[in-house]
Amino acid sequence: MGLIRASCAACVAGVILTMSGDAAATHGGDPFAFFEPAVTLGEADRERLDRREPIVRILPAREGELGVFVVSRLDAPPEALIAWTHAIEAFKQSPFVLAIRRFSEPPVPEDLDGLRLDDVDLEEIRACRPGRCGVKLTDKEIVSMAAVVATGGEAWTEAVQHEFRRIVLARLETYRESAEGITTSLAGYPGIEPTDSESFFYWSKERYGRAKPIVAVTHVTIIRSDAPGQPAVLVAGREVFATHYRVASLGLTAVVCDPARDVGYLVYVNRSQVDLLGGVFGGLRRIFIEGRIRSEGPGLLARARERLESGGPPP
Repeated sequence: MGLIRASCAACVAGVILTMSGDAAATHGGDPFAFFEPAVTLGEADRERLDRREPIVRILPAREGELGVFVVSRLDAPPEALIAWTHAIEAFKQSPFVLAIRRFSEPPVPEDLDGLRLDDVDLEEIRACRPGRCGVKLTDKEIVSMAAVVATGGEAWTEAVQHEFRRIVLARLETYRESAEGITTSLAGYPGIEPTDSESFFYWSKERYGRAKPIVAVTHVTIIRSDAPGQPAVLVAGREVFATHYRVASLGLTAVVCDPARDVGYLVYVNRSQVDLLGGVFGGLRRIFIEGRIRSEGPGLLARARERLESGGPPP
């Protein structure tokens, strides 16, 4: 768990370093100065945004990391992002999201009733040994799963489903007890002055292409600010854990405003540590993944924009 916390902290630092609070203060009315020097938008970019065309940039990243910046014009008030984030199940609905649910406060076992592992994960768990497992479990969790498989008999799959949900809840409780708040991390960076904030957790099961389905738990923090040069609303999604591919991930969704032109923009920044980018074929995998980000990123942001501009989320 110490490694997981360190990885989360590294992702927080990585995303924060893509932004410059000092730049926002220096350039005054530029709504995108907050994201400099990692991303600079020129006049041609702003003309594309005026035509409601999204812009995608792959951010510089160290080995094992992926970074992306996506932006689009938004014809909705900043409060729309807050309302839809509260309704996270509706906001994230897409062909990629197989199941999702927001945790209660405090979380309870019933929050996980709809979470089920696919057969591929069940078989991988049955084959797990400490130090070697196709699902991202700790050695202690692997031993616990092995005992469940050994004693479950013909009903071992249901026993594993139950034990996995117990592990998810235990992971979340450990995180809640020990992890530093994302608001504190962001507030420690120059120029970020939250007016107020709130947070919650949700779990999701997602599948992209022919990859294995990913079960993940995410910590969402909503930060409001009325300080000049800062996002009016900043939503941070910090991954607590994922069953495949990602070691750590932090995404920031923001609404930034240009008061001089009376327009707003929806911005998404993500930096993730991924375990697919090493080895002989790591470079090829990076090319493939970044290509998919460039091709699919605009559509995903457009879907989010359409929901924010449609009015409030469903009850």
